[in-house]
Amino acid sequence: MPPSNPFVSDPGIRDEIWALGLRNPWRISFDRQTQDFWIADVGQGAREEINFESGGFAGGRNYGWNCREGFLSYAGCTGNFTQPIFDYGHCNPCSNTAGTGNSITGGFVYRGTKPANTPMRGYYICGDYVSRHGWMIKYNPGSPVESKTISRLTPGGVTTFGEMENGEILAGQSNGVLGLIESTETALPFKLSRFQAHWIHPRVELRWSNHTETDLAHYTVEKSKEGLRFLSIAQVIPKKEESAPNDYIYYDEQIESGESYYRLKLTGTDQSADYSDIVRVRVPDNENSLAFYRASTREILIHPGSVSENEVLSLFAVHGNLIIEVPGGVKSIGAESLNAGVYILVVKTENGRKVQKLMVY
Repeated sequence: MPPSNPFVSDPGIRDEIWALGLRNPWRISFDRQTQDFWIADVGQGAREEINFESGGFAGGRNYGWNCREGFLSYAGCTGNFTQPIFDYGHCNPCSNTAGTGNSITGGFVYRGTKPANTPMRGYYICGDYVSRHGWMIKYNPGSPVESKTISRLTPGGVTTFGEMENGEILAGQSNGVLGLIESTETALPFKLSRFQAHWIHPRVELRWSNHTETDLAHYTVEKSKEGLRFLSIAQVIPKKEESAPNDYIYYDEQIESGESYYRLKLTGTDQSADYSDIVRVRVPDNENSLAFYRASTREILIHPGSVSENEVLSLFAVHGNLIIEVPGGVKSIGAESLNAGVYILVVKTENGRKVQKLMVY
């Protein structure tokens, strides 16, 4: 036990105690630049509070619970209590009452270096799990607290914040979605929270989620074989639905063996642009398909070179009935009359046959 702990010599308090009077801290953090200590403390029935200690302070303070809750008296008792630097009231309902909430989630002082996030620098970022409101708070001992309220920090309740090595701040929501907190002139929107790509025979499946699409004009799906030079392969219009997150799926059916790289370009209504992280997918050499189904045109497109001119491509129902046969060199098969389900493609070759399952949907 460090001999410098504030209550080591007090027989009435355990040696490992550093501070008193906190009800349920959620969460605590240190400012990486100043070592200031921030404590977000969940209240009982009326107030949520934030407590502050300057870097290097030796501890030993009593923050008042359960005699006080926030700046208010709770049990009516008195003592030498340290007041919080900030508190806010409870709400019922919370949806239309900015600056209130029922369960605080403490965050971090922003020390990132992104030029676009300069307005956040030096501010402590926190939010309320119930109301989904947020706050930017700046405090220097001896000076008034500066605070800014964000009426909707995230679409879902924030259960925790995280700080990356580069000082950027992450917010984790109750639905499992994780994303970066970014600055704008009016708020701190929740940016693109997920972008994934997977090889699922016979195509690459891309999935992503976004919460803030108010000023988004469109997504552009870009692809590269070497991870450097990207070409546009599709454009997707944002849903902009109220029930965030907005989830998307795009299928890349123009596959090639080996590695492929994908990224999303997000273009704003003012034509500004941002990019997602780059994701990589490997298509095995033996997984090249004969054909793929394109739902937008209701047709089966045959990959060039997969069926030679002296071969025949046969399409069977899953129970074995032959549906159609086409000679090599045909580029597509109309699928307007096909029911949704699994079909079998077969090509007889000199060395045997090539077989592929095909999903029509």
